[in-house]
Amino acid sequence: MHVFYRVALLLPFLGLALAAALKSGSTAPDLALAHGGRSLPVYPPFLMRGLIAYGIVIVWLYRRLRRRPLREFDTLLWQAPIAYAAVSTALLGALVLAHGQAAEFVGEHTGWIGSHLAVHLAVGYGYVGLMVWPRNLLRASGYFVEREPAFSPENAS
Repeated sequence: MHVFYRVALLLPFLGLALAAALKSGSTAPDLALAHGGRSLPVYPPFLMRGLIAYGIVIVWLYRRLRRRPLREFDTLLWQAPIAYAAVSTALLGALVLAHGQAAEFVGEHTGWIGSHLAVHLAVGYGYVGLMVWPRNLLRASGYFVEREPAFSPENAS
């Protein structure tokens, strides 16, 4: 069962990495600058921020998968979309605050932030549902035998 979870959790990360790699070569500056000026991106592109955020969440989930019983991990899995949205929002917020543009950003992009948060949650919960469905089928067929993780000080009672 652990291998199933590891592979299922890694697939979105690989998809984001592939999309970020394909998209990174096709970026062009939005503004034409006069007198040969250069435009430098202030914020990482959306896909790169998503890749960083999901990387943080997947490390957290892998650590929990290794140290927690599978029943506890099942409930933790449903919290992963909220964790991803929180990390992604915190990452963007830190970048906005670092550049001193919080008031302008929130004023201009409040609707965009809300819609992206809703999309993150919908896609995240949809993927968790797609991951849980075959897991339940495999569990019901008796294909997987659940075992407890090795002893660690964190899961000792």
